Amino acid sequence: LKIRSQINRFRKNCSHTVEPITAENRVEVMEFLVKWCEWKGCENDLVLAHEKEAVFYAIEHFTELPLRGLMIRVNSQVAAISLFERLNEDTALVHFEKGLPDCEGIYKAINMETAALLAGEVEYINRESDLGVAGLREAKMRYHPHHMVEVWSLKR
Repeated sequence: LKIRSQINRFRKNCSHTVEPITAENRVEVMEFLVKWCEWKGCENDLVLAHEKEAVFYAIEHFTELPLRGLMIRVNSQVAAISLFERLNEDTALVHFEKGLPDCEGIYKAINMETAALLAGEVEYINRESDLGVAGLREAKMRYHPHHMVEVWSLKR
């Protein structure tokens, strides 16, 4: 399905609200992340296990870091989140986008809500590395990015 169709289906089929992540609701976000990791099998995937550590650290230190975030609630439960920050004058970095499979199009919806919020602030949104994972790369390319930034990894 096209992105717009998935967003329209999400809006039609999923009663939802969008709100900022705050110090007051971060415990709910952490509970959501536990569910997300159970669904994704973080314990059996080294990359996801490290990502779990990083996103938990970000939420635990949310007020100390220069992060902002959005969440989508479906039926009052946290169903998707994004965490992002300003890199410089014209670019924002989206560090994490996570969603549960309860509602088709939830990833497209959190991406759209984040982009809509940032559109008035920055020219570019860097959705960060796709780690060379084929499905993630394809998903990013569907948004017709202005450009891709080359990323390097070093191992000691």
